[in-house]
Amino acid sequence: MTAELAKKYGLSEDDTADAIEIAVTRVMTHALKHPVSVVLGGKNGLSITVMHRHSGPGLLALQDIPYRLQRRMRHEIEQELRKRQAIVEVNFLESLKGKTITGEVSKIKNNGTIVVAFDVVRFAGIVSDTYYAECPYHYIPPHERDFRKVGDRNKYLVTSILPIKEAGGLARVRIRVSRIAPELPSLMLAERTGLEGIRTTRRIAGAFSDIWVPKRIPKQDINEVGKDLREKLNVRVIQ
Repeated sequence: MTAELAKKYGLSEDDTADAIEIAVTRVMTHALKHPVSVVLGGKNGLSITVMHRHSGPGLLALQDIPYRLQRRMRHEIEQELRKRQAIVEVNFLESLKGKTITGEVSKIKNNGTIVVAFDVVRFAGIVSDTYYAECPYHYIPPHERDFRKVGDRNKYLVTSILPIKEAGGLARVRIRVSRIAPELPSLMLAERTGLEGIRTTRRIAGAFSDIWVPKRIPKQDINEVGKDLREKLNVRVIQ
């Protein structure tokens, strides 16, 4: 069971076992009003010792635990595993913050927030996973807000990566991206040209961006970035 859960949540087996023990201890201590010790392993897979105040320690068989309490244990275990999974994912994705990603619109929420899907290479530069980021309505340029549609592919700036709790207490990773960030045009140009020292001095998203570059860059790169952002790029060479 531990190996299967470890694979499902992307955790080590030791971390998974620790999460199960902590979750069961929390539930049983609260339910029995006595200190409880939980160890994963043994004949029945889970050893639960209740520390009675007067009669001393006593073992509690899993089959003797009411179904309602077992269900609560399973829920608490899932919460603990999801929390740890979210922390692992945040640590893995942290390097994306402040960088650009290419995202495809997969959903448009009722409040105008768009959900974009993007791929991140995970193993050996070959295997990639798909993640989902939210671009709030006010992070979309005015000229794009009512014209976004599912399937659109554009560049976004990753602004935050945080573990959060959903309704019901389950944890997940929330990734937020922006299309209006001042630094987005200069980062896109730097990515295309490989040139350092490019910076945006002024931007009105959807209208224009004033950009300084240390030396001339191909006109095609400027045009491609302007096309993605749907705005004019005023590029000046400042040495």
